[in-house]
Amino acid sequence: MRYLGDQLPALRAERLRVVLEQFQGVPALEPAEAICLTPLTAWGAVCAEAVTDEDLALASSALSLEAELRERGWAAVERLGALVAGMSGSVQERVLALDGAEFARAASCVVALGWLDGEEPGVK
Repeated sequence: MRYLGDQLPALRAERLRVVLEQFQGVPALEPAEAICLTPLTAWGAVCAEAVTDEDLALASSALSLEAELRERGWAAVERLGALVAGMSGSVQERVLALDGAEFARAASCVVALGWLDGEEPGVK
C-alpha cells in the first residue's frame, strides 16, 4: 500500500493553518510573495514547502469568505449605528426602544452580527 501522508486530513489542515497564518494581514500579496515574506518556524517552513496548488486555492477561498463576512459585519454595524444613534442606554436597550420597521431593521443587524446570546458586544 502506498503511503498517502500528503493526503492525511491532519497534515493538510496543518498546511492550511500555516498558509492562512502567512496570509494574515497581507491579502494583497500573491501566495508566493506572502510565503517568502512571512517569518516561519522550522515546522512552518516544512509545511510551506509542502503546500499544493489545492491548498493555495482553499486558502484563497477561505480568505475571500473571511473578507466578505467582515464587510457584511461592518455594514450591519453601520446600519445598526445609524438606527440607534442619539439614543441612550445599552445596544439592547436602544434596539428594544425602536418601533416597527426600525426595530425589524435593527433586529436583522443584531442577527447578522450574531449578537443573540444576550451578551452586550462591548459597544455603547
